[in-house]
Amino acid sequence: TGKTETTKDLARTYGKLCIVTNCSDQLDYKAMGKIIKGLSQANAWGCFDEFNRIDLPVLSVVAQQVQSVLNGLKAHKTEFVFPDKDVVCLKPGVGFFITMNPGYAGRQELPENLKILFRGVTMMVPDRQAIMKVKLGGQGYKEDDLLSQKFFLLYNLCEQQLSKQRHYDFGLRNILSVLRTAGSVLRKAPVKDEPYLFMRTLRDMNMSKLVFDDIDLFNSLLQDLFPGKNPEKNSYAEVDKALQQHVIDTGLIYHPPWVAKCIQLYETKLVRHGLMVVGPAGVGKTMIYHMVLKALCDVEEKYGGMKHSEMRMNPKAITASQMFGKLDAGTGDWHDGIFSALWRQAVAKTRRTDGKKPQSIWLVCDGPVDAIWIENLNTVLDDNKLLTLASGDRLNMTDNMKVCFEPENLNNASPATVSRAGIVYVSDAELGGGVGRGDFKPWDPVIRAKLYATRKEERIVPPGCPTVLPRDVSDYIMSLFTLHVNDALNMYLRECSPPMHTGCAHQLINTYFLILPQIQDCEGTPSKSVMEKIFWFSLSWSMGGMLETASREKFYDSYVKNHCRSIPSETETIFEFKVDVRADKWVHWNDLVPEWKYPGDKKITEDFATLFIPTLDSTRLNFLMLQNFINKRPFLLFGGGGTAKTVTVENFLGSVHKMDAIEAEHRELMVFKKINFSFMTGPGLFQTALLDNMEKRQGKYYGPKRNKRLTLFVDDAAMPEVNEWGDQITNESVRQVIEESRLYSLDKAGELIYLVDLHWAAAMAKPGGGKNDIPNRLKRHFSVYCVPLPSEQSLQQIFGVILQSRFAQTNADGNYPPGVVAVADVLTPMSLSFWTRIQNKMLPTPAKFHYMFNLRDLTLIAQGICMSTRKVTSDEPTLVNLWKHECNRVFSDKLNVAEDKAWYDKEVNSCVQEFLGEQLATQCKNPTYWVNFMREAEIDPETGETIEEAPMVYEPVDGMETLRQKLTIRMSTYNESG
Repeated sequence: TGKTETTKDLARTYGKLCIVTNCSDQLDYKAMGKIIKGLSQANAWGCFDEFNRIDLPVLSVVAQQVQSVLNGLKAHKTEFVFPDKDVVCLKPGVGFFITMNPGYAGRQELPENLKILFRGVTMMVPDRQAIMKVKLGGQGYKEDDLLSQKFFLLYNLCEQQLSKQRHYDFGLRNILSVLRTAGSVLRKAPVKDEPYLFMRTLRDMNMSKLVFDDIDLFNSLLQDLFPGKNPEKNSYAEVDKALQQHVIDTGLIYHPPWVAKCIQLYETKLVRHGLMVVGPAGVGKTMIYHMVLKALCDVEEKYGGMKHSEMRMNPKAITASQMFGKLDAGTGDWHDGIFSALWRQAVAKTRRTDGKKPQSIWLVCDGPVDAIWIENLNTVLDDNKLLTLASGDRLNMTDNMKVCFEPENLNNASPATVSRAGIVYVSDAELGGGVGRGDFKPWDPVIRAKLYATRKEERIVPPGCPTVLPRDVSDYIMSLFTLHVNDALNMYLRECSPPMHTGCAHQLINTYFLILPQIQDCEGTPSKSVMEKIFWFSLSWSMGGMLETASREKFYDSYVKNHCRSIPSETETIFEFKVDVRADKWVHWNDLVPEWKYPGDKKITEDFATLFIPTLDSTRLNFLMLQNFINKRPFLLFGGGGTAKTVTVENFLGSVHKMDAIEAEHRELMVFKKINFSFMTGPGLFQTALLDNMEKRQGKYYGPKRNKRLTLFVDDAAMPEVNEWGDQITNESVRQVIEESRLYSLDKAGELIYLVDLHWAAAMAKPGGGKNDIPNRLKRHFSVYCVPLPSEQSLQQIFGVILQSRFAQTNADGNYPPGVVAVADVLTPMSLSFWTRIQNKMLPTPAKFHYMFNLRDLTLIAQGICMSTRKVTSDEPTLVNLWKHECNRVFSDKLNVAEDKAWYDKEVNSCVQEFLGEQLATQCKNPTYWVNFMREAEIDPETGETIEEAPMVYEPVDGMETLRQKLTIRMSTYNESG
């Protein structure tokens, strides 16, 4: 509404210097005191913009500081004592003005002792139509009255009828940018048809920010206001030609809806110095910036102009002090942050004084927007063009600088921010989505560019493509995509329920990275039959791989089965088979599961958690991970607790150096490191953990130690804290490293660290039910696969083979009796049956939120049983008692209500009776307690020295009283020795 401009205009009228300060939560009372003292001595006015963003304790002190100045003025003093005891000169013309928006996120309520010092002035809603008329007349329009009425009516209708989007702004700043453009268009036009030119300006200036569903409505409103006129789009022949050339050189597809967004960014750049490209992940936002900058370089170069380049950073991967800088509390020295350091570099490059040509610099903030960090740039984005820091530094923006933003959405941006920037919205209907406008398929350019990748000099374009496919192979696979993908996407979005949501383009890129290594594995050029099998296998896993078991079967039955000409089986789904690319046939995964060898009693007892039993599920996951790993594509597994995600990834990465699919010279270089994320993992901890595994190679380049190739496995990737704005700042840092292979040094502001020979893998819990998701813009860099709960057959295989192998072994104490072996064979189905019953009965509630039962419970039961020895479990009742004891510790100890425990006791005895008969159930009715600390160490009676440590034998105790006495003795011994 012109708050700051009114203050500045009033100062100009009085002939006063007006110092505008953009206030933020970084300002403390010392910084504010410095500004107030300076204004008092300089006889100047201070305009404190967004004053209520300062922290409340600081505002209370500021009230005392301003009060001391006012008291000095009332007493007509030439000097006064500031609250910090400094004696300060006082000029009578000093003035303080506050401009602010009350009630936005991140704003404070001003304290009463501060309010009373200022006179409140509320800004009126301006008469927009009068402003439009005056401005149009000033720009040279003769029909200013009529056009201002149409302009006013159009924006009123837009506010009422268009959908409510956070990035829509039809306020004064937008109006002024349209009017400036309208004047420029009129002056350049050879034919002065004012309604025609003005309609074209209105359309071109607003089309860039509209979401897909609002475009038709907006065009209808324009047609109603300007009947009979349908102006051609304003053309920029040289820019368009340069764009086309660079799109082709980069290996991309010239897709008109997406190129139109590049032109809209160029048009916005002409009238705004703050730019935003907003849109979901995978719609080409980053590439829009790259293409426009390259095109501008070409166009400027023809006329001897300047080079255009960008400086890119992620503001959410660092803290506010790391971004803008901080004061050293001890010395009072100011340390620049990353953004302020880049700002100084940009200003220096645009004002070259060293004889070199000045450049045009675009500072790109690539990350989520919230109402805190971006509000610090308010004075940058408005007409002040000024970056104010908490140190008091005031850094002017040059004419050759642009401040750009690249968020996924503006859900957390305040209207003050939205109105200051020119916005280009890129929807997935332009690129990457399932449904587009007219004959354009938004997903088509994404996969077409990958399949038709070409080699330019020493590199393959587009970036991210590992190899170049033969032309006839690309043609046939692209024809399969064209034929099937639309229907597959429609069916997937309509009928399937993916536990993790992602974009259509992401799934097709996953398909590409599954197709590619299988084509490479063929001997010579593959036949069409092989390529078709590979296509259906890859498409099924890229879409169905993100679904739970039931949805996978629905996807297969509803779509794949009806469209695939060579289905592998009438009774089983495509997910149970893989393609033998050399024999041109389907092979069942069961035929490929390697045999598990019993590792010995010691390994079973001491390292039970590290056991890995190959199953159908783990074998096919290993294959999928390998296909991505070969071409350096990161992969991510997600699923419920206890589904062996971590163990599967660790087992795969640990055996990479033995795999024939990877070139021999690379195998020995492969190492992996696991990083566990938790709620407390911040960007600083992640960066430290990352750089601890790296060493300096050359210049600013860092790589894994000893010239290895490091795969970083991020476990529990979704665990870091989600802040109040819904952002995971740790994962924003991860995205920056994966996307750009670089990060900013936290020690030396503005210095980049480049990372090489780094690959990525991740695992996380299934989103929902209190579990976080990861950012969509990070997710799109991974091939994502859901790890569903193993089938009952797989569980029987996993735990059955462990227990059968354990009790079938011949050891120093001889064989287990046949009766014990027979009971051991029944323990796995009995455990599964009881686990299913307690899962279905004991559901979590607010009072019993910890009633969560997963596969780890079965693992603990099997581990406890394997801890026993042949001498102890020498008969059937003892083994059954051991099983009951393990169930008590795993299940019963979790129950916190007497009725639940009574149900448990009854049900566990019923389960034993059902599987093992009434006789054994009666013998084992009473509970037993098993421990491994009942035996004493062997001590030399003469010297008192320990000859042999106490053996750790897992055995039952005689009763609770015996156990209590033993524990009391152990505690006394421990206390005396401590």
